[in-house]
Amino acid sequence: MEPTIGNDYAIRNLIPGHIYDYVVRDSANKAVKYGTVTPQGTLRMIDGGGKTFNIRDLGGWQADGGVLRYGMIYRGCELNGETYNVVLDNCQRFYFRHVLGIQAEIDLRSYSETQGVAGSAIGDNVEYNHYIIPAYAVGLDLQDKKYNYTGEYRDVLKKIAHNIDEGKPTYCHCLVGADRTGTVMYLIEALCGVSQSDIDKDYELTSFSGETRLRTNERYQTLVSLIDKMKGNTLQEKAVSYALKIGVTVEETNMLRNGLIDGEPTEIIDAFVWSDNLFDAANASFDSYINSSGEVADGESGQLVTDYIPVTQNTVINLKSDIPQNAAPSTGMLALYDSNKNYIAQVAADNSVWTWNIDKSEGSCPVWKVLAWMDPAKVADAYYVRLCVANENINNVEVKTKEI
Repeated sequence: MEPTIGNDYAIRNLIPGHIYDYVVRDSANKAVKYGTVTPQGTLRMIDGGGKTFNIRDLGGWQADGGVLRYGMIYRGCELNGETYNVVLDNCQRFYFRHVLGIQAEIDLRSYSETQGVAGSAIGDNVEYNHYIIPAYAVGLDLQDKKYNYTGEYRDVLKKIAHNIDEGKPTYCHCLVGADRTGTVMYLIEALCGVSQSDIDKDYELTSFSGETRLRTNERYQTLVSLIDKMKGNTLQEKAVSYALKIGVTVEETNMLRNGLIDGEPTEIIDAFVWSDNLFDAANASFDSYINSSGEVADGESGQLVTDYIPVTQNTVINLKSDIPQNAAPSTGMLALYDSNKNYIAQVAADNSVWTWNIDKSEGSCPVWKVLAWMDPAKVADAYYVRLCVANENINNVEVKTKEI
């Protein structure tokens, strides 16, 4: 730190809530005052020096089971290129690498924007990965055959998850750090259980850099709407459904959450993201799929493939069955029964009470694994369950249960 004369000195980029020691020395280098300082609040805006702008730490937001860790993901502007004439000098490169601790850079700019850049602006010892993606819902929509960049978004999320798992603080940017970067951060924050309101606030923080971004932005709302259409009861569940659909694995999702959330995040269990068209078109929901007797209703496709399985609130069910190798994945649900085997209700595959996975890795006789747990508030009276599937080609089901 440079010597200063006077009563005020600005110290930037400290981590909120951390305790820092300070010492004031006179011209003879004698300590005349010392103590501690603790930055207040939760936001950590980063002053990168020079012409850098809109840089901030993703840490501090409330998430599922804790808060997002500081110092793991930074988002911001380009660090080289001709659009904003940002060029890091040696002091800035040292600061980004050794003070902020950045070990990886993810560049989301187009080829015309990078102008042939082939490495990290922070230094040769920083891992550099380049992905070309559009912003907001453009490119994220699985139904859009013309502008489908879901593979690129999948690769970005996978790379960030592995970086975090390996303890590599990552700087993610486009030009401004608002739109393409904002889309990636939206998905990451949603996967970690950050609320819609807080994600909106993080998006709007870009406005303090002079580049106005508001949650009412029509393009931003296309992203919000796209994720909201996914299966799930919460934004986090919907984001997980989307990530799994584009090819991010459950393991990678948990890598990201465990590395980013300071606390005790809920483990995401293997999930089967299903499609409505696996049932008859006449069925808009599962509400009438099982009749009042606890059997498949007349006129419905599918079958009950197990007998009554006794369960508690901690039961895990594993099922092995004969499924033709070329069979389509089958939608599943559970019928719930009381201690007298009277039908109570049904729970669909996308309900937060149950999570499903089809594993076809074992050749012609794959294993269907169903991991299930009970939410006491929803199914407290259930003593038995029966598994119902839409695929009528599933045979010879073997059931094993264990308590967790």
